[in-house]
Amino acid sequence: MPNTSPSKMETISTDLCPPGSAPQMQTYIAANRKTSITAEQNNTSDLRIYTDRSGYEGNTGAAAVMYSAHQCNPIATLCYHMGPITNYTNVDAKGIGAMLALWLLLSTNSQSFIQIINKRGAQTGQYIQDSFLAMANDLQHSLPRTEKLQMHWISAHSEVISNKKADEEAK
Repeated sequence: MPNTSPSKMETISTDLCPPGSAPQMQTYIAANRKTSITAEQNNTSDLRIYTDRSGYEGNTGAAAVMYSAHQCNPIATLCYHMGPITNYTNVDAKGIGAMLALWLLLSTNSQSFIQIINKRGAQTGQYIQDSFLAMANDLQHSLPRTEKLQMHWISAHSEVISNKKADEEAK
């Protein structure tokens, strides 16, 4: 890699968590697309937040859209336009979307991000995962013991209107 500038390379630090440690939140990945949609339809949570990322017109974006139970329109939307798509991985953008959505329940269409935070190790985008887990752990510690922060996978492009809104906002 003689023509590669060191300033354009990512430095991946060692993982801050001990091997085998898990996040302090509950995570769920359904066995398949149909099961994820059924689980979404049966979800009785009062608050839902959907995340997505986008690589649109050469740029990377992330979004989180929050809904109150049984409402068709979001009550809050957060978007972050990260920059050129060449500077970020898919998991980086999904991690930023997850950070935007740290509230009581989080639904994401990224199995890879859920798997990464459950299986720790030094990897690209480590700083995003570390920031997300620190925020999630701080939030979990502030909740009553009976409340658990949860992250659910929802199949992407599955006609779940709330998730489609997150996809639109990420662009």
